[in-house]
Amino acid sequence: MVRTCAAPGCRTGYPLKKVQVETELQNSSQTASTSDNVIFYIGGYMVNKIQKRSKCMTCIDSVKGGLESLPKDFAAQDLTELKSKGYLKFASLNLFMLLKVVEKEIQKKIYIGQIFRPNSFTDIITSLVEHQLPQISCQDHMQVFMTNIIMDFMYTRMKCIAKEKRLKITEDKRVKEKSTRKEKKL
Repeated sequence: MVRTCAAPGCRTGYPLKKVQVETELQNSSQTASTSDNVIFYIGGYMVNKIQKRSKCMTCIDSVKGGLESLPKDFAAQDLTELKSKGYLKFASLNLFMLLKVVEKEIQKKIYIGQIFRPNSFTDIITSLVEHQLPQISCQDHMQVFMTNIIMDFMYTRMKCIAKEKRLKITEDKRVKEKSTRKEKKL
């Protein structure tokens, strides 16, 4: 049985561990923005994915990081540290910076309402060409390797965004149906 949060006024129903992680993140004095923490966490997932697919050790080492390789004032690893029980991977600083640039482009598309257009994937890739992206991998595999990382990250983020949108539409539909039923009763 999963225990849920028993804090006064809390109606989230989140498992207790999730609430504790959020509270610890909020109380951290050097906490980075939530999006930075999430991007770094997804970066660890990307490292895991890359390790399974790539055979080049130089490419793998360029995306793998550790706490000792991060700058002292870097705080985006907080979420990964709190959730890790020793098995989560840490992204390198260059991978984090690359994913952050891609995330900014995705957020621009969301802001102007064009994220669900058929050509949004290619629009984001085209706009990334204008940026000076951090170099990841060895010279032999750079183009293919970086393209795969960007596409995998965009795919992961698009799935999250689509799920959020679907949940919002479902909730709006449910509320509308409920109000319609209520009106019919009157």
